[in-house]
Amino acid sequence: MLIRFKEKITLIVLATAYLLLFSGSTSPLFPYDYGWDSALFILVGKSMNQGKKLYADMFDHKGPVIFFIEALGDRIQSIYGIFILQILFLFVTLLLMQKIFIIINQKENVWIELMIFLALLSYPFANGNLTEEFSLPFIILPLYLTIKKILRSQLVSKGELFTTGICFGILAFIRLNNGIMIAGIVLFWIWEFLRRKELKELIVTLICGLGGVLLVAIPITLYFGHAGTLDEMLYATFLYNFAYGEAGVRQLLSRFLDWDFLLRQGILYSPLVVMGLICFSYIKNEGLKKVLLLLLVINMAILLYGKGYNHYFTIAVPLSGIGAGILYNRLYKGEKGKKVIVCLGALVFAGYLFLNIRIVGINIYNNYMNDDYREQCEILAENFGQIPIEEKNSVIGYNIHSRCYLMGEVIPSFKYYTAQEAWAQNDPQILEEFYYYLESTPPEWIITEADTVSKRMGNILDQSYELKMEDNYCRYYAYLGGV
Repeated sequence: MLIRFKEKITLIVLATAYLLLFSGSTSPLFPYDYGWDSALFILVGKSMNQGKKLYADMFDHKGPVIFFIEALGDRIQSIYGIFILQILFLFVTLLLMQKIFIIINQKENVWIELMIFLALLSYPFANGNLTEEFSLPFIILPLYLTIKKILRSQLVSKGELFTTGICFGILAFIRLNNGIMIAGIVLFWIWEFLRRKELKELIVTLICGLGGVLLVAIPITLYFGHAGTLDEMLYATFLYNFAYGEAGVRQLLSRFLDWDFLLRQGILYSPLVVMGLICFSYIKNEGLKKVLLLLLVINMAILLYGKGYNHYFTIAVPLSGIGAGILYNRLYKGEKGKKVIVCLGALVFAGYLFLNIRIVGINIYNNYMNDDYREQCEILAENFGQIPIEEKNSVIGYNIHSRCYLMGEVIPSFKYYTAQEAWAQNDPQILEEFYYYLESTPPEWIITEADTVSKRMGNILDQSYELKMEDNYCRYYAYLGGV
């Protein structure tokens, strides 16, 4: 018992050290880096704690669970409260990965395998506090339960699929794409039940899995139904996201002419390719080989859906981590490896180690050597501070970064508070609602990017607003009245 307790303390220390270095958007070591999506999530969570209704008053196309987490973190202690929750989630992630490594490879190399997993995680981790990071425990738990059953030559139980359903429900209400691993796991078990001619047992087990999903979906639906914002939640969490993903697919062919994009995708896909080769060459258990290859193919396909950002690949890191752990363990035990696979694996791992060093170096440079980061925080805080306190509840930004609100300690007065033009690419009605708000109930302050605005926005500013302040990042317009 004491040894297990010491192991868990070690995992907590490992999670904390990792996040201090690689979660630049929330780490106390890097106070001037708010991140992009991370800043938005923090802002929405903070806004919820100040009485704003999620989706009705503050929009984003992620599910409500991520914002519940952010709001909880803000209640604990603003950004540092979120950092504490990150430590908890990463601890659970490492604990589950440890269990997977133990049942596959035994215990002797588990700490090295965990370090390899973390090395592969850092690049898609994208400076932390993103939906995929908080999804990992709910992805890995069903994966662990499945691997355990396969290695014991057993079918998944009703209780285990019920747990899997709960995990899928949570993932669906974080970001639906993050649940693709579970979809693959369910497909595998459907095949296994049918192969063994256990049709009746399959139906009962699937109903239990559905029960797990409903256990999550029903309370969330009732919560938003009671708040009168159910339609807005369903639109943002699912309908808008479908349009967002389809737009990414439509841009896929054009992005294959972008060499920077291709290089980044090559780096991100390379561990998964190596994982596929490891499955064919090193995994003897046929069931384990089948499920890992199925999950690999499904993940590699779904990662083409959307914009192809680094952090999307976080959900597939457990697979590449398992593959790397298997390869290392086999080589450690003296098995003769195929030179091509060993060389590719070593090359990918060396590349990721270099990226790890580069990420930490960039974080250190931006926060301690690059004056622009510190200057931006100070200038935005100073200029936002000149807005009268009684008018700070009537401030909206046009295409400004979410972190500007955080630096200026301002909660936006309208639900479309950032990236309006970008959001409107997937739903033009967003821009119409935004301009209608500006024209029908003009806010006391409009803050724009320092460079350009649309013609319609320019007309609104010319007719009804006066430029009060300007810095290298934003322009600050005060309302004068008029049409």
